[in-house]
Amino acid sequence: MEKLNYEIHEYWSGRAKGYSEYNKEEFKDSRYHSWKETLDTAIRSAFPDKRPQEIRVLDAGSGPGFFTGILCECGYSVTALDCTEAMLEEASANVGPYADSVRWILGNVEDINFEDMSFDVIVSRNVTWNLPHPKRAYREWFRLLDQGGLLLNFDANWYRYLVDEDKKAAYEQDRENAAEAGTYDCNVGENFDKMEQLAKEMPLTSILRPGWDKEFLTQIGFGTVEADEDIWKTVWSEEEKISCASTPMFMIKARKSDIKERVVDYWGKRSESFLDQRRQELQDPITERWLQEIHTYLPKKRPLNILDVGCGSGYFSILLSKEGHICTGIDLTPEMIASAEILAAEEKENCVFHVMDAEQLAFGDEIFDVVISRNLTWTLPHPKEAYREWLRVLKPGGLLLNFDANYGLEKTARMDALPHNHAHQALGHGMLEENDAIKQQLSISFQSRPAWDMETLGDLGAEKITVDFKVGKRIYKKKDIFYNPTPIFTLAVIKDERE
Repeated sequence: MEKLNYEIHEYWSGRAKGYSEYNKEEFKDSRYHSWKETLDTAIRSAFPDKRPQEIRVLDAGSGPGFFTGILCECGYSVTALDCTEAMLEEASANVGPYADSVRWILGNVEDINFEDMSFDVIVSRNVTWNLPHPKRAYREWFRLLDQGGLLLNFDANWYRYLVDEDKKAAYEQDRENAAEAGTYDCNVGENFDKMEQLAKEMPLTSILRPGWDKEFLTQIGFGTVEADEDIWKTVWSEEEKISCASTPMFMIKARKSDIKERVVDYWGKRSESFLDQRRQELQDPITERWLQEIHTYLPKKRPLNILDVGCGSGYFSILLSKEGHICTGIDLTPEMIASAEILAAEEKENCVFHVMDAEQLAFGDEIFDVVISRNLTWTLPHPKEAYREWLRVLKPGGLLLNFDANYGLEKTARMDALPHNHAHQALGHGMLEENDAIKQQLSISFQSRPAWDMETLGDLGAEKITVDFKVGKRIYKKKDIFYNPTPIFTLAVIKDERE
């Protein structure tokens, strides 16, 4: 645990009892009903066709369980996550009879050990301001949300008075107003000096919100992002409105759009130029170099039944069909499949093409001798599911051959390493920016590859895995229209024979 995370853990462990007492007061007064109506209305309106028990909710940074208790009473399927054991113990006690129905998780909201799309809703209150890496948390929450999922984050510009003189004056006025009114002041108490010291190290202390949140959440792929800066008027007590007047709470409400629709739309717009590029590539010496690479791994059997996954305009399908193999190409983008059919007809090859999701193959088990792919896995929202499917349709002893690269680590819009006649030069800045925006939505963009691929394939039961890091140097010998400056790798996997 890094030093700052350790200090945060120790601080909130020490605050657990006191914070729990504050939550207990919330459970007893009008705030409970205000918060319950706010949360329940937002969630039910987002999922009108689901019963509450079907809606999976993560309370990220649950603290002593205020939101957890509300969500349980509403009937949702609740997981509560917090980084401190003491907070989870208080939360379990505070939710009373619902404790056994909650999945309690000790962990970090910036790094959550759940599969992609594990939740329909993520809720959080007064957590993001207190994170060393808030961008990491938002990306993690995006990953964990199912398509159409809902994020509800309640927070404020807490401790901005430490870096803003105007806010400091307003903050000090709040202290005077609370004292004069004789109300409870939630900003005065034990260990507040320590929290101020920690807050100085938090990146969001000096950033104006919720503008930053809206911009970043949109950037990483949330389809609609709204900020309600008046939510404090609904959910706060009169005491809170006095003592926190200079730091009003806001609500971020964000919905996760269907990334696959965005991906299909993007590659649909690129399909025409892809067709032209593959026409040229088929006539270029680079084709012989690709065949040499593929022949290194192909079984000697003829003909092979080959599945080309993410076939695009059909380049690999056509190459291998010319070699006498039975080739089927699939792609999720209809325009790409139309281009592949045109190119195959021009080349007089009898390939079969289907519009199909690489993560959900419409084929039976153990059909193909070879599954091959080029430059696809980096574009997939759920690459582990794709690998699972590719292995499923392979015959025992079959070959999975994947050519890819860490494209997610690079900005497509930077073209200084590309020749003037390169295909990307003709795309326009808007299309390249769109490509980069899509990368931000894909969890694979933030993995170390091909180490991630090897580990994932191993988890899926593959044992015979080899990697070649030098394939790019053999394929791209000059900076021409086909040149790829990103180092590509080859992953070759042999599916185990049955004993």
